[in-house]
Amino acid sequence: MDFIDEVVVEVTAGKGGNGMASFRREKYVEFGGPSGGNGGNGGHVIFIGEEGENTLLKLKYNRHIKAEPGVNGSSKSMHGANATHKYVKVPLGTVVYTLDGRFIGEVLKHGEELIVAKGGRGGKGNQAFASQKDPAPAYAENGDMGEKLKVRLELKVLADVGLIGYPSVGKSTLISVISNAKPKIADYPFTTLVPNLGMVYVGEESFVVADLPGLIENAHLGQGLGIQFLRHIERCRVLVHLISMDSEDPYQDYLAINQELREYNEKIIERPQIVVTNKMDLEDAEQKYEALKEKLPNQVVLPISALTKQNLETLKYEILKTLHENPIVEPVKKEVVYQLEEEIVPFEINKDEEGVYVLSGEVAERLFYRTNFVNEDSVRRFSHQLKGIGVDEALRQMGAKNGDIVRILEYEFEFFD
Repeated sequence: MDFIDEVVVEVTAGKGGNGMASFRREKYVEFGGPSGGNGGNGGHVIFIGEEGENTLLKLKYNRHIKAEPGVNGSSKSMHGANATHKYVKVPLGTVVYTLDGRFIGEVLKHGEELIVAKGGRGGKGNQAFASQKDPAPAYAENGDMGEKLKVRLELKVLADVGLIGYPSVGKSTLISVISNAKPKIADYPFTTLVPNLGMVYVGEESFVVADLPGLIENAHLGQGLGIQFLRHIERCRVLVHLISMDSEDPYQDYLAINQELREYNEKIIERPQIVVTNKMDLEDAEQKYEALKEKLPNQVVLPISALTKQNLETLKYEILKTLHENPIVEPVKKEVVYQLEEEIVPFEINKDEEGVYVLSGEVAERLFYRTNFVNEDSVRRFSHQLKGIGVDEALRQMGAKNGDIVRILEYEFEFFD
């Protein structure tokens, strides 16, 4: 299966069902009154965490996700049913943004839900509008439109430990001998093209380790596997920095990889790091190890050989000890922030080249969508609502006169003062 860790999809929540305008018609009830039911709410689009998923591949081929609309209200005071929500399984570690970069939320646990697009509210039936002043309203509301937006999903691997280092330093071999992972292993750069996850058991405890694609210089600028690798290291609590003893200058390798991390995100370099010198079975490995250890007096440096399995148990216990010293910090859960009604600009009016007053704005458009323009009472109510939010007064201030055309979305009407 292809590994896809970033994708853009369009999500459309369900429209709310329309309310019904009807009246009771019973033989022995002279004044039956309004009996139109409310429409049901539209379905949300919800991303839900799934442990069995490890790639965003399915969403690559499902770029348009739609939830069902609510059911319309009907006569005899029958309300329409709410639509079922549209659930989309995503891997743990999925982060969701709008295309302009606004953070929507993230899914970190199995079964955790994130509402990405809210379904529209069902329209009210005429029964809901009955009052002492107007006991028999002949109008009803249409349901609100569901939210529609494009979002960018980014997968950041969830692992306790990340193996980092240049290509071909032995990361794939190491994870294959300390965990249950079965990565591709070969003696050439970039054997690992996708993150491999493995579970490592130490006595009765365990941790997840990720074999991440090898870094090269200027990876933070997108060279090599670039950002495709670097984003996956962000969630790792401990870094195991593998350095090969067949390198001409192990210390320079150490500095170069850390510089790439620093260029990408300065906070990553603050994570606890265990330096591991691999391929200690080589002839001059001991001298290189001692020279490196001397240059890193305050750094844990462990000599191993993934091939001969030298010191692997020591490494596992050192990783476990470091994890205990750096407990999991639960991320601050951010929710989708919807604007409060009072923060929304109710409407805007602009005059186009033809002299038409163009009315727009979230509140005005919401009132428009709720209006049934086939029903005269409903249209009259819409006109009264626009006046209530200040549209008439604003048009007067802009110089509108009787008979001037006002347009909102696809609907045009004449202004009368």
